[in-house]
Amino acid sequence: MKGTWRTRSLFNNVSTPNTPTGFVYDYFIKDHLGNVRMVLTDEAKQDIYPAATLEGSLTTGGSPNAAYIEKNYYTINSANVVASTTATGISTYQNHNGNPPVNNNPNSVVTANSAKLYKLKSTSTQGVTGLGITLKVMAGDKIDIFGKSYYFTNNTGGTSLNKAIPVLDILTGLLGGPTGGAAAAAHDGVTASQLNGIGTVTSGINTLFSAQTTDIAGAPQVPKAYINYIFFDEQFKVAGSGFSRVGSNSVVKTHSDLTNKTAPKNGFVYIYVSNESPVDVFFDNLQVIHTRGQILEETHYYPFGLTMAGISSKALNNAPTNRFKYNDGSELANQEFSDGSGLDWYATTYRSYDAQIGRFHQIDPLAGIADDYSPYAYVLNNPLLYNDPYGLDTTRGNAPKPNPDPGDVWIPGKGPDQIFDADQGWTPNPVLQEVVVGGGSSNNDNSNNTSAPSWWPTTYQVASAMVGTVGSYYGFKGYTTHNEWWWKQKNGTWRWRTNATKSNYLFNRSYKLKGNALTKAKALSTKLAIVNAGLIITDVAVNKQIKASHVINGLMTGLSFTGVGSIISGVWFIADMGTQFVTGKSLSDRLDEAVGEPLVDWNDKKDD
Repeated sequence: MKGTWRTRSLFNNVSTPNTPTGFVYDYFIKDHLGNVRMVLTDEAKQDIYPAATLEGSLTTGGSPNAAYIEKNYYTINSANVVASTTATGISTYQNHNGNPPVNNNPNSVVTANSAKLYKLKSTSTQGVTGLGITLKVMAGDKIDIFGKSYYFTNNTGGTSLNKAIPVLDILTGLLGGPTGGAAAAAHDGVTASQLNGIGTVTSGINTLFSAQTTDIAGAPQVPKAYINYIFFDEQFKVAGSGFSRVGSNSVVKTHSDLTNKTAPKNGFVYIYVSNESPVDVFFDNLQVIHTRGQILEETHYYPFGLTMAGISSKALNNAPTNRFKYNDGSELANQEFSDGSGLDWYATTYRSYDAQIGRFHQIDPLAGIADDYSPYAYVLNNPLLYNDPYGLDTTRGNAPKPNPDPGDVWIPGKGPDQIFDADQGWTPNPVLQEVVVGGGSSNNDNSNNTSAPSWWPTTYQVASAMVGTVGSYYGFKGYTTHNEWWWKQKNGTWRWRTNATKSNYLFNRSYKLKGNALTKAKALSTKLAIVNAGLIITDVAVNKQIKASHVINGLMTGLSFTGVGSIISGVWFIADMGTQFVTGKSLSDRLDEAVGEPLVDWNDKKDD
């Protein structure tokens, strides 16, 4: 991953699975050090799960055994599957929820009338659940839930006969269903019993139960039976929940009030049916549609780069795993062994970094220059401010600062990488050209690029700014005071005049004031401006590039020939030189970074 996006092929045609059906873009959101925090996509994807019609055999494949496929998604207890004739007075309907939503089960005869139902009735001690399905969701995903319910006997005993559902049953369904294994595996095989002992997990489920108790209080003879959903975050804390109660006695209710439910956080959603009443309630055609949002991945790090697995998340949509994560998007080598394990090391240009211990596994090739820290240390033990994608001490930007520390690395846009030595200054160091790392080698061959000597960039910037500042001062002084003197001689009175439309040079020629002492200031200004123009031309020739800074500095140099213009150019050159000394990066450097590529680059032409 060199940029901030990637192109990904789609293979959505089942009949030709190896033929791309389209392409999408994935985008990488980075923090201030270039660590990838989130992966977004413009892919529009919707997963339609088959309706739980319960038709046919659970153990034999092929049509019309729809249940044989449905059991791979929903928790189906064969003892609860009954014939539709058991439900006295039930009307007929087909094995779908309206087409749309389509029932995409290839084993299902969708035009046939329903012949099987899922019956729930509370026991003498507790309520019961069934048809649970667990899905991985990312924040912003949409969930649509459909289904049918029916009962023909009222709960004449009222709410006092209802039996509560144990929280443990909900957690068991969440983790133990056909699709719940991914939730448990994402947290090292956590069990329902372990979660049941955590108050922040159980409290949200109890809140749902309390809401249902309040809901049924106004209709005590209606069975306390629902289609339910619960959103959990990555720590299995409830992030949102809801339910749809059964309808009227002897009327098949089509549940259409559980659509467009948005996942508030990354985590999981658990969907199930329940009954806490001592009367039979029948459910059928439970179906879920999952419309995915834009988030593919969200990664959080400990300070030295180890992934915080407990709060990091990845969508289960078959998108390729992003291995370019920490340390300015260095590649993470993991799961490279046949058993799925790996070293979990980040590959930098010259060394391998282990985020588990916050150290490199090889000695810094530049260790002889900076001896204040361990040669295995990562970013001077300050990962909040620095990164090290090259594995060479610490990279501090693309331009040298005024007071560098020994061992600082400067990676210019063109030319060889340079290292700061306390005795030699910024020096192209041969050790950067080829360093053996872990038995291999990395060669930064820049032989085709022409670069300035190590001392030139700073010398040019400072000299240009100083010459431009002094030249602008004398240009302004020579212009304004010169005009005042001329008008005094002409009119006999002191008079101020600023001519912004004429250059000082033309003014001097017109009135032939060469011998005046004030004219010498302008002459000096002209000479300094010519010197500055020469510096700019020299920098262009040395680097074989024309940058945006060359254009603005040339313009300001030209303005220094004029009266009012010399004020503007003076302000520019002072600010340019000031930011260079204070921050280590001049306004010219910042302009070049904002523009990006040089306006003209003869180095690129030579490379081509």
